[in-house]
Amino acid sequence: MKTREVEQMLGKFNQDEVYLQQLFSYYRKRYLEDKNIQLFVGASERIPDKYREHSYIGLCDRTVGLLLPKTKTLDGGAIRGSLKQAGLFLPTGGELLRGCMVFPERNKSQQILSAVGYRYGARIHPWQSPVIQWVKPEQDNYINQGMKFVEEVIYGKA
Repeated sequence: MKTREVEQMLGKFNQDEVYLQQLFSYYRKRYLEDKNIQLFVGASERIPDKYREHSYIGLCDRTVGLLLPKTKTLDGGAIRGSLKQAGLFLPTGGELLRGCMVFPERNKSQQILSAVGYRYGARIHPWQSPVIQWVKPEQDNYINQGMKFVEEVIYGKA
């Protein structure tokens, strides 16, 4: 088993990855529930043609924060902290992709790697970017060293 295979196997147990997948699943659910937004994607000149038939379109409508436990709780702090560390929640607690149609890119294991958001509001303020890019942060060296150690334990090299 190579390091990459071990990372993929253990990635399923990585809580940060779970939170990330749940967030984009929620965005997907919100998109599927809103027929007007689906019509917007099909008709808007803001959305490039290559995204109109995207397989996993989502909608960030600023509602996920209302569903999450408060930051002061153990679970809420863990979830919100993880999403802040990933760059999807801002230090103020708001969502990076708020007010956007979300088009995530996934790998073969269906893990989210990056996303692009296109604002869908009728009015976009001059200080707001109409397009927001997000890339999943690389695993830090600490995690990579841990993965290497796990591989060594598996093969009895430790």
